[in-house]
Amino acid sequence: MTFNWHAFGLMQLPVRHCASLHTRTNAEQSGMQLVFRFRPETAGAGAAGMVMIRLDVPAEHATTASRFVTDLRDEHGLVAPAEEQAEEGGVQTIPTESPDWVVSPTNADSEELHREIFGRIAAESAP
Repeated sequence: MTFNWHAFGLMQLPVRHCASLHTRTNAEQSGMQLVFRFRPETAGAGAAGMVMIRLDVPAEHATTASRFVTDLRDEHGLVAPAEEQAEEGGVQTIPTESPDWVVSPTNADSEELHREIFGRIAAESAP
C-alpha cells in the first residue's frame, strides 16, 4: 500500500503487514476516517511496534470508502472493528523510553499543557 501525503511524504507498506482496518465517524468534518494499523511481520498479537495511519474521507466519498474497506478486508483477511475493539485504548502520551517510537524530547511547556488538559478532563469526568 502506498500512502501519499501531498508534498509532505510518501509511505509504502505491504498489505500483509496491515494488522487491522476500520472506520471512525469524523463528526468535526461530517465525514469519516479510515484507520490502518500496521505491525512488523515478526510481531505477534499485542507486540510493541506499530504504525497507525488515519485518512480523512469527506462525507461525499464515504460510501466509496466503506466499499473499499469491505473489499480490502475480504481480499486480505483484515480484522473487522468488533474484533479489534478491545485493542482500542484511551489517549496516552508516546512512551519516550520505548525503542519502538521515534520521538524528540518534549518541551517542558508542552508537558505542562498536557498535564493541565488531562487534569481538567479527569476532573470533569469524575462523578
